[in-house]
Amino acid sequence: MGQLYYISTEEWAAFLNDILLEWYVYAPTRQGKKLNFEHITVNNIADIELSTYRASQPIKSFLLFFYEQITNITKFPNVRGCAVMGLKGCDLNSLETYDKMYLEGEFAEPFYKRRRQDLVLIGSDCQEPIETCFCTVLGKMPYPEEYFDINLSAINSGYIVDISSERGEEFIKSKKEFFKKIVDRSILIKREAKRRASIDVVENINRHFDIKAPFLDLLRQTLTSEVWDEHAKTCVTCGGCTQICPTCHCFLIEENKNRKDHAVSKFRHWDSCQYTGFVRVAGGANPRKKRHARLRHRYLHKFDYKRENYGFDACTGCGRCVEVCHGKIDMRKVFSDLKKARVCPNA
Repeated sequence: MGQLYYISTEEWAAFLNDILLEWYVYAPTRQGKKLNFEHITVNNIADIELSTYRASQPIKSFLLFFYEQITNITKFPNVRGCAVMGLKGCDLNSLETYDKMYLEGEFAEPFYKRRRQDLVLIGSDCQEPIETCFCTVLGKMPYPEEYFDINLSAINSGYIVDISSERGEEFIKSKKEFFKKIVDRSILIKREAKRRASIDVVENINRHFDIKAPFLDLLRQTLTSEVWDEHAKTCVTCGGCTQICPTCHCFLIEENKNRKDHAVSKFRHWDSCQYTGFVRVAGGANPRKKRHARLRHRYLHKFDYKRENYGFDACTGCGRCVEVCHGKIDMRKVFSDLKKARVCPNA
């Protein structure tokens, strides 16, 4: 926990109105039943929803663009002066995976590194979890605990504002008079009560699945289970589950030749392990040409390989994959069925 302030909802709207001349801000606004990140202007400040549930788009949309040129660029792309607000814990927790993949080791991915350094991340508590949320199944909370620069907790017709980084301080410094230091600590007790209520909601939503992470042993004991074939029957291999996932990070690089000067440039775009040809090799062999094998691989990648190598799961329980799936495949139901079909190791 960093420096704590309080700001009323009216003052927060006034603050946003004032900083829009200096900052490019994105925030969730409602479009039908969905919340989508939109560029905020003076005309749609009132449409921002910060305290309900997570937006449809994952945070990776702002850090690794869906399609971008990565060679022969004249200006390094960055997001300086840009802030994304309304990020829930399930989005921010995905940065554990991305930071490990792209910042650690001998080579730091320059595009991700630059945007990660520049982008201001403004979280907000999830106070209205929906039926697809399952963060608590994975030991996570429905409110941000880390990776944010600023977090907003709706309380008493305003927000508790938690500033946890220099970027967060920079974001509010020009209008710091809007923010009042918290003197009465009882307001924090009210926040904890709201957070506890959200935890209870998520736990109640998922109680009938009767599952709890980690799933590494369960997966290894059910590699040949018919559960994979059964759930894969409705998969249409659209890749939606991986594209909308905040932790999936596979990409494909293609080369394009300029017709005028014949210069070759490389472009990167998101890829999906659920596509039929994802692991097909030059000779035509495909070790995962069957749908159930690709479905199983996705679960193994998230809950076996990542945990074995890095000590954490590459899933945050956001439920986007459940929501987007045309085949109505629910990760929670898959694990529930695997648990029932578990083969006793001593059998």
